[in-house]
Amino acid sequence: MSRTPVVLVSSALLLCAFGPVSAAQTCGPGQTLLKNDNLPAVPSGPTQVAVVPGLCEGEAAAAVFDVGSIGAQVKVHSAAIGYMNNGGANGIQASVDLEIFDGVTFSGGIPTLGPSLFKWSTATGSSIGVTSSGINLSPSLSSFNVVASSGKIVVAWWMEVNALAGSCPAGYTTNFATDATCSGLFCACTAGSQKNLLFIQGQGWRDAATATVLGFPLCPGFYNGNWLIRACVEPVGCPSPLALGTGTPGTGGITPVLAASGGSAQVGNASFGLTIAAARGGAPALLVLNAVETAIPFAGGTIFVLPGAVIPLTLGGPVGVAGAGFATVPLAIPNDPSLVGATVSFQSGILDPAANSSVALTAGLRVTVCP
Repeated sequence: MSRTPVVLVSSALLLCAFGPVSAAQTCGPGQTLLKNDNLPAVPSGPTQVAVVPGLCEGEAAAAVFDVGSIGAQVKVHSAAIGYMNNGGANGIQASVDLEIFDGVTFSGGIPTLGPSLFKWSTATGSSIGVTSSGINLSPSLSSFNVVASSGKIVVAWWMEVNALAGSCPAGYTTNFATDATCSGLFCACTAGSQKNLLFIQGQGWRDAATATVLGFPLCPGFYNGNWLIRACVEPVGCPSPLALGTGTPGTGGITPVLAASGGSAQVGNASFGLTIAAARGGAPALLVLNAVETAIPFAGGTIFVLPGAVIPLTLGGPVGVAGAGFATVPLAIPNDPSLVGATVSFQSGILDPAANSSVALTAGLRVTVCP
């Protein structure tokens, strides 16, 4: 933040004729718009905002969003930032960077951000251009698979080049903005606690509601309100494994079962596996797997999976006892994002003299790897 004793909050009008930057106000089907500001999602007329001229190049504004109610995991599709001129002028440009963190904790007014999930400059080797005066939408992030699992996300915008709008010592006439409608030393601080962050040179990340520079509190005289930072997210769920058809019975007329175990088929889940149960105790068995499915009649049932790979097993349980046979096959999923969306199908055959053609089959099981 600028170290000069200037009032850093000034009023501006958010004009409605945004052109392409107005797209920041909407999200795609199935997505949720996140925002802390009190502005309408789509303003229907001129709307008062507040420019923060003291945020310098190399500093950042960030918003904390609670996404726990949306889903255990959420995928970020886009983010937006308000870049405003204090007179409402259009067409002033700056270069910024976007970074998204998975979670945040606080000790007083000092936040500790979780892992960085994504940074635009790192992922693309470029910057993002913003233009006044409006809410600027980031390029689509969908292909980068930015998935958070902590229940909170932090959307941070770094100011890289703002030279057309001023300087750090003198302040900037065009900068990131908040929804504050009161400026000056006699306003109440309306910054949401633990919702708005500042990266201040020489200090690092601070809660904007309690941050100080040279011993002076920034809110309400030098910063106020909630950042005009928004994001579009959607819940990410692991699809349940899909049963393919039905199996065939063995000893005691019991049909063996093939099921997933060890949690969801998520990238990095070292505990994931498959369990065979309700089979003939102690029986030899095969587990076959392949990305290719089929439907070939066999032994009174159907083979649903071509044997791309075969895992031989001997089931546990008392030998020959109906329904007592079981086995768990560990299938740890590597922590490799490129596996997301991969589908593998499985089926097991159990040697059982009481079954049709002496082979009892499980149903097939299609497993899809998720983030």
